[in-house]
Amino acid sequence: MADKELANKRHRVSLSSSPIYKLDDEDDDYVPYVPVAQRREAKLAKLSSLSTVSDRAKARKQLEELLEREDEEKEEERQREKARKERPLLMEAQEVHERKAAEGAHPTRS
Repeated sequence: MADKELANKRHRVSLSSSPIYKLDDEDDDYVPYVPVAQRREAKLAKLSSLSTVSDRAKARKQLEELLEREDEEKEEERQREKARKERPLLMEAQEVHERKAAEGAHPTRS
C-alpha cells in the first residue's frame, strides 16, 4: 500500500504544479542565438562599411591637400609674375644670360 500512496502523491504533486510564467520583464538579458556564419557576415559588413567611410575620408583629405598645393603653386606663380613685371627687361635678360653661362648651356662664339 505504501507504493500506491507514493504514486498518488507523485501524481498529485505533478498535477498541482503548473508552469509559472513571468509577465513582468525582470529577465530582459536574453539574447537569441545567431549562427556563426551570420555573425561573421554582419561583422564583415560592419568592417567594410567602416573601411569605405575611412576611404572616403582619406580621399577627401587627399583632395583638400591637392587643392591646397595647387592654390599655393598658383600664388607662387602670381608672385613671380608680379615680381617679373616690376623688374626691367634688361635686368631679367642679364640674369638669364648669367644662369646659362653658369650652366654651360650658352654656346661660345669663335
